[in-house]
Amino acid sequence: MIVISSLLDKRMSDHNLNAKDVIDEILPKLLNSVHMFRSKGVIYAATFTNKYIWTMKINTQMFSVEICKYKYKYWELPDLNIRKVECYRLMGELLDYVRQKLNSVIAPSNIS
Repeated sequence: MIVISSLLDKRMSDHNLNAKDVIDEILPKLLNSVHMFRSKGVIYAATFTNKYIWTMKINTQMFSVEICKYKYKYWELPDLNIRKVECYRLMGELLDYVRQKLNSVIAPSNIS
């Protein structure tokens, strides 16, 4: 797992984009598929982009965010062949940025 704390980190992107830009692209898609398990204090989401499947796990009790990306191939459907590329733990200013984005969508009482 790679720890990313800077908005300017480029390790999440294949195209030399900043972490902030990657988050801005995938977060709205992830938020459309949010599933919250209140008893566990965990929110899960998954979405497709052109090249990857992105998953997000948010722990709302000790606020933390993990985002993973997986490669997939369309032509192998229905037996979708998925391979994990990398997982990222968000920290520092990037975690604060994501928290701000989530506050407008998820009730602030769920995010401590």
